[in-house]
Amino acid sequence: PNFMAQFGISGDPAVAAEWRTKTIQDDVVTKSNHRGFVSFATSGPNTRTTQMFINFADNVFLDKMGFSPFAQVVKGMEAVDRIYAIGEKPDQNKIQEEGNAYLSREFPELTYITSAQVIAQDQIDQCVNSPPAHTAGLNKAGMNVIKRLKRLKHLKQARQ
Repeated sequence: PNFMAQFGISGDPAVAAEWRTKTIQDDVVTKSNHRGFVSFATSGPNTRTTQMFINFADNVFLDKMGFSPFAQVVKGMEAVDRIYAIGEKPDQNKIQEEGNAYLSREFPELTYITSAQVIAQDQIDQCVNSPPAHTAGLNKAGMNVIKRLKRLKHLKQARQ
């Protein structure tokens, strides 16, 4: 892959229909579409919905088109690089109408996102510096991040 991986239409047609016309206003472009940055897909000004993409490469030409990165893959880009690349083949209207039934039938090797979690920096700091009660609500991956950060904190303190 040398462009991007786009995702965000629900595999459940009822959910996809619910969100299809709900739009998000554009953000000012303050960061560039470099490798690993995440932006909303759009079909024109103020038309962002649930679809996003991760840049596989530096796609700075998207900046002038109004694609404003809002997140960055800071760890695990090797997993992103393993996403099954099929280009622009899936028909978005068929995804909206048939959902995962269409995708699994026509693209059996397609990569799926099964879960994701955003952990705010203040939540990470609180979990690292506080008792375990503050970790409520984190999934296993989030808990593993907190455990690694706590180990790093203890190693730094031991070296001082």
